[in-house]
Amino acid sequence: HISKQRLPGLPEDLMKKGKHFILIRNPFDILKSFDKVVPPSLHELGLWELVCIYNELFQIGKPPPVIDAAELQKDPEVFELLGHD
Repeated sequence: HISKQRLPGLPEDLMKKGKHFILIRNPFDILKSFDKVVPPSLHELGLWELVCIYNELFQIGKPPPVIDAAELQKDPEVFELLGHD
């Protein structure tokens, strides 16, 4: 999901029970595709929301792994090593 599409008021137990990770991309790599649809902005890229989600998970004791999409494309097996399938 895109972080800016997060529904407000999700139950806290969903965050506690789930297995989460954050997949990031270099914002400069996605500006062109966003610009075709909407003018790119921090809001449209969802960066603020992404930081909020990370902080929320960190505060409940479940800091998620942060995975760079470019690194994942180079070596997909590293994702399996993190215990996510």
